[in-house]
Amino acid sequence: IPKLKDYFSRVAGKDELRDKLMRPLEREEKIPNTLLIVGSVDCLKDEVDDYYKKNEDRCNYLELPFLSHGFLKRLDKEEEKIIKDTILKFIEE
Repeated sequence: IPKLKDYFSRVAGKDELRDKLMRPLEREEKIPNTLLIVGSVDCLKDEVDDYYKKNEDRCNYLELPFLSHGFLKRLDKEEEKIIKDTILKFIEE
């Protein structure tokens, strides 16, 4: 996380790091229904899990095994189908 903060502060500016939209775990107001898709080896998985635990009543969560941040490996057809089906179900709710 420190490396991400350093990079983002250089790209967007340090003031942006204090923006509530950039710090969802610190937001107090209710958020809309959210779909969270994370890989089991994602470097930000712990943050996604914390966010989900804080907002379970308004979040749909999908964890895909063996996928890293941004799903940097090529998805196989089964993983692709799971993601598409989950997104379509979320949109239809």
